[in-house]
Amino acid sequence: MENTRYKRFARYYIWAVIILGMASGLFTVFNFDPKFLSLRLALLLVLTLSFGSRIVVRIPRVKGQISVSDTFILLTMLLFDGEAAILMAGADALCSSVRVKMKKTTTLFNTGVFLLSTFVTVWVLRYFFGSIVSLTQEGYTSYFIVAVCLMGFVQYVFNSGLVAIGVALKAGLPLWQMWRQNFLWTSLTYFAGASAASIIAKLVGLFGLYAFLATGPIIAVVYFTYCTYLRNVEASNSQAELAQQHAEQVQTHMEALSTSEEKFRSAFDYATIGMAIVSPEGRWLQVNRSLCEIIGYSEPELLASNFQEIAHAEDLANVHENLDHLIEGKINSYQNEQRYVHKSGREVWVHVGASVVHNTEGHIPHLIFQIQDITDRKRAEEQLHHDAFHDALTGLPNRALFMDHAKMAIQRSRRDENRIFAALFLDLDRFKVINDSLGHMVGDQLLVGIARRLETCLRPGDTVARLGGDEFTILLEDLLET
Repeated sequence: MENTRYKRFARYYIWAVIILGMASGLFTVFNFDPKFLSLRLALLLVLTLSFGSRIVVRIPRVKGQISVSDTFILLTMLLFDGEAAILMAGADALCSSVRVKMKKTTTLFNTGVFLLSTFVTVWVLRYFFGSIVSLTQEGYTSYFIVAVCLMGFVQYVFNSGLVAIGVALKAGLPLWQMWRQNFLWTSLTYFAGASAASIIAKLVGLFGLYAFLATGPIIAVVYFTYCTYLRNVEASNSQAELAQQHAEQVQTHMEALSTSEEKFRSAFDYATIGMAIVSPEGRWLQVNRSLCEIIGYSEPELLASNFQEIAHAEDLANVHENLDHLIEGKINSYQNEQRYVHKSGREVWVHVGASVVHNTEGHIPHLIFQIQDITDRKRAEEQLHHDAFHDALTGLPNRALFMDHAKMAIQRSRRDENRIFAALFLDLDRFKVINDSLGHMVGDQLLVGIARRLETCLRPGDTVARLGGDEFTILLEDLLET
């Protein structure tokens, strides 16, 4: 709804500018002084309509350009008075819009803007300075300079302001924002055009218009030289911008690397698991606090040694085999459970994950170890395994473990007839009487006592098991005779 309202105002505004511009043009036609009609004015008009809007002089390092047609219009104002300039501005805007095939409304609006803005400029100058043509008869006095500056300023304010209002209404944006973003810096081009027009007017006053036009080839050479200079300036600026962008990219890359390194350092130092950077030969290069706590050594002690010194001797062969495969590129990483020897001498079960880090040349400067203490888990697993194959009351092997040992004894006997074994079955008589008369606690104590007695009666390698209740079995292996 708001956007539709703005667009409706924009249409009203555009037609208002067109009507006022046309009214200014008609008023100017009726007030045009025929004495200014001359071949010189016609020649200037032809130059303006043919080449003026097509030739622009760009200002280096500023988003602006000086249109030759703007300079010619202001020059006409100084040489042939305001009415000629107003009509020339309208004709130039009309021809330029038609040449680029603008819409009819846009063409009329552009023509109205130039007619109206030039009309206001002419009458403001007349109000403050009187006859405009007489200004060129002054020398380069402060009076003349102020008049030229006012000419450029009024033309700039009304020309850019009229266009900015129309664009702001169409886009539904604040006028100040639109004018500041798109028209603020164009003020330089209007003041530059007014200055150029004043200089040319002075030269025409000294040498005449035809003498000035005779210098056209020289001006053309200067113009194309200036264009070449601008291209060189742009190329230099482009190279400077590319160098600046490259420097900024390098700086951004360095900052990203620094940030990444800081994050890695923070994650490395304060990780809850042990982490280490290790050379391919096994020397500790960097360790964190958690690793020192796992194996009991301080950081200086570890950095002065290698991981082989704290690894359990029985695990070293497997560790070296995995590391060789990792360094040779056969595997990308490996995980393994192994034992380290704590500084106190006890075994520490750890889960080790190792991976390689390649440098830009493809070499392997170091390895990364992630080490987690799993000693408690290993103890729990061993306890679960023990409980699965042992009687909870007496600690003797249970029926499952006894049957496993019996199967192995039978297999060995089948392979070697000289390996003789025997299985004994024990049952306690009247054990129920003890439970009923003295209680189950005393009965349990009796079973534990019997289990210890039986263990003392056996040889190493024989097995005594409790099958359940008051039943025990004994497996005797490697007997000399049946």
